[in-house]
Amino acid sequence: MNSNFNDYSTKSFKVNGFMKAKGLFDIDLINDLSNKLLTSEEIGKLNGSIYDDENGKKFIRYVPQPQIAEPAFLKLVTSRLLEIGSKLLSEEVYFSGIDIHCRAANTKDPTPPHQDSFLACFEDGFESLVTCYLSLTGMNDGSANLRFIKGSHLNPTMPHQKSLIRGFSSVISDSSELLPKELIRNEEIISLEKGECIFFHSKLIHYTNQTEKPKKNRSSAAIRISGFSAKYSLEKQKVYKENLNYNRAKTIKEGLTDMVSKPQHND
Repeated sequence: MNSNFNDYSTKSFKVNGFMKAKGLFDIDLINDLSNKLLTSEEIGKLNGSIYDDENGKKFIRYVPQPQIAEPAFLKLVTSRLLEIGSKLLSEEVYFSGIDIHCRAANTKDPTPPHQDSFLACFEDGFESLVTCYLSLTGMNDGSANLRFIKGSHLNPTMPHQKSLIRGFSSVISDSSELLPKELIRNEEIISLEKGECIFFHSKLIHYTNQTEKPKKNRSSAAIRISGFSAKYSLEKQKVYKENLNYNRAKTIKEGLTDMVSKPQHND
């Protein structure tokens, strides 16, 4: 398989904090994984999986490490993927995890503005992680598109606060409407075809902005690629875990998760 990754894409990533790639994964694999996500009983039983409840029916919202239940997800961790990750981070890299992100039609809770560099508890200046965000269904108008703040990865990780929004323990703000106007001016709405992916830096601010509830379901796999220079902060891990326990206590009470998931960062 060929992808449209090239030196121009690398330069775009350095400036904007993200870049798209097509043709990186076989469509038959995408279809197989999409089907497993819909039909696998084991995926829904994974520790830390979170559901949304729409009119009394549960829909998967978040799944950590789906490859534990369905090893076929490891087929996403290809040599080509790691090669791209290494080129974007300009160093040796390793696979550090997968998580699934879904939004069901009519879901009210948005993805609040946040940076993965905070959630991963990186030390300032050592936020060496890139995510390959792969659309398993397509992400278009009406399906709660991701939005990026271009160039935000060039600045330090912003302070985050605890949150009760389902699935998000730590946020810059509960709504993108509360972000500074100078950031919103650099917003870009992301659309992806089924099987298309976008690579983005851990410090890139991202969110959804659901002025209207999504009309379509969507599912994506976030494949995490860490650089060898990444360093983790014990102090930040303590704050993150406190925020995580605060957030998940509400979700457990709602019956939409069974337990607090283990953080995916190294500690």
